[in-house]
Amino acid sequence: MKGLLIKDFYLATQNRIFLYLTGAIVVAMVFMPGGSVEFMIPYLAFMLVTDALSTISYDEFDNGYKALFTLPITRKQYVCEKYLLVLGLGALVPFAIALIAVALGALKAGALVFIALVLLLLVVCMGGFALPCYLKFGIEKGRVVNIAIIMATTFLIVTLSDSAVSLSQSAWLQNPLVPWIACVVMVLILSVSFLIAVKIMERKEL
Repeated sequence: MKGLLIKDFYLATQNRIFLYLTGAIVVAMVFMPGGSVEFMIPYLAFMLVTDALSTISYDEFDNGYKALFTLPITRKQYVCEKYLLVLGLGALVPFAIALIAVALGALKAGALVFIALVLLLLVVCMGGFALPCYLKFGIEKGRVVNIAIIMATTFLIVTLSDSAVSLSQSAWLQNPLVPWIACVVMVLILSVSFLIAVKIMERKEL
């Protein structure tokens, strides 16, 4: 598992332009006056998840699966690593940046719960639905699904980052049960998605 994470980390860092653009977004988010942090953090998560999903294409390239599974790893471990990668890059890293933004005064601490829910929702939309499709049909054949997911996710980011929507959602989130119910629902969706992805991978002919 650790070896797979290290492999995908190096694959993800091969995209230098992506890394520079990500760094520029973070700097703009923290230091530029009037920047919409509520928009930039989900957008950063969107970019990181996209980069994480692209590692599947590297694994598929030139019969890469056959070489990969000569290593002492199972197909279930492979799927688990992809979900951990998407969760880490799509939720944990952006949330850590949100904490830094709070420490620097660029973001209010009260917005952290809302941002955490948005990040989890992005992970569910992009990872929970895209990963089984990519493993079933491959990156190339799954591009139609990917386009639909990207359009829906972009609409989600733009809508939820709107200031008026953020204010109304903040009032809605005052109910302490709402964030917990939302988290449970999204965890259940990810769990079902993971089980489906494992079944797909176990039946996949390499």
